[in-house]
Amino acid sequence: MGKPRDLANVVATGNILADGAVAPAELTGVTSTAAEINILDGVTATAAELNILDGVTATTAELNHVDGVTSNVQTQMDTKAPVADPTFTGTATAPTVNASTALQIGGVAVTATAAELNKMDGVTVSASDINSVTTKAPIDGATFTGTTTIPTADINGGAIDGAVIGANSAAAVTATGLTISGGTATQLQTSSSSVDGNIFSDAQNTNTGSSSAVVQRMITSNVAGNGTTSADFQKTKSGALNINNNETNSAATITFNIGGSQSLSIDSNQDASFAQELIAKSYNETYVSLSAAATVDINNETGNVFALTTNQNTTFTFSNPPASGTAYGFTLKLTSGGSHTITYPNTVDFAGGTAPDAPASGETDILVFITVDGGTNWYGALAIDAAG
Repeated sequence: MGKPRDLANVVATGNILADGAVAPAELTGVTSTAAEINILDGVTATAAELNILDGVTATTAELNHVDGVTSNVQTQMDTKAPVADPTFTGTATAPTVNASTALQIGGVAVTATAAELNKMDGVTVSASDINSVTTKAPIDGATFTGTTTIPTADINGGAIDGAVIGANSAAAVTATGLTISGGTATQLQTSSSSVDGNIFSDAQNTNTGSSSAVVQRMITSNVAGNGTTSADFQKTKSGALNINNNETNSAATITFNIGGSQSLSIDSNQDASFAQELIAKSYNETYVSLSAAATVDINNETGNVFALTTNQNTTFTFSNPPASGTAYGFTLKLTSGGSHTITYPNTVDFAGGTAPDAPASGETDILVFITVDGGTNWYGALAIDAAG
């Protein structure tokens, strides 16, 4: 057997005693029991590796925390986010939240469903706007107080249905069941001590897309107890507007006022009275200067005094006379800008069946024309020859 050696060296180098046994004299100073020494049975670590444990104060439980660790713990820690105030990069995916049981705002559980919460999608109003929703009027069956302004209704598209303006009998206007388009207007009435009336009373709008009546029995009123006055307005899509005055206490008269003054009145005998002169929009005394051309049209709707200076041979046409049964006439001031021929419509009858000669170059003739049958026949005459 060799010299006694340090036990640690024996273990570290793996040397085996020659005779396979250790003599007591070779273990001088060793106080370990066989059981304690046997703990090292199978140990292959070097002395340096065993010395790593020198100074370790971790408990068994603390060392067991690394049980099963297969990679660098620090590397794993570096990829984790803190619980408090984490900062994420890239796209973070949050777990699905059960709003009915898990989601809370300010400690109060949110019980709204996803569909209910989605009602707020796209809402841009402020919190004050949302908080004021309780002060808004419903669209259907609203009751207003104070002074209410209603926008102008389009008889072909707008509707005011079931609105009530004013909360008591002293209100200025009360509207009930009024529909301008698509239904029946029953009442829009004034409420005052002197006038108690219905406007749009029993108005009808059965079908705006056809020729049926649009508005009927439009106004009824009882003025200061002097009897009921009613005026029926009947308008069809393709027909005329009919106004019927049905007073019960006096002769029916319809008046039209402009600027606070009566402009037109029509009595029960259908006689019309005008405050000012009657001026028609068409066929009135309007002077029209015509442009020279080979063919010149005299449009009777534009006036009844026409003037033309020719610059070439000219043929006249007459258009748009009033309907048959209405007398109409016009005056033509014709100046020749040269030796030009003048041709009139073949519906014009002149004295002797022959049209007057065209004015000489530089001269002006005055001619007059009349018709009573819508232009089927015209009567023409030279009123002044060589007027200038």
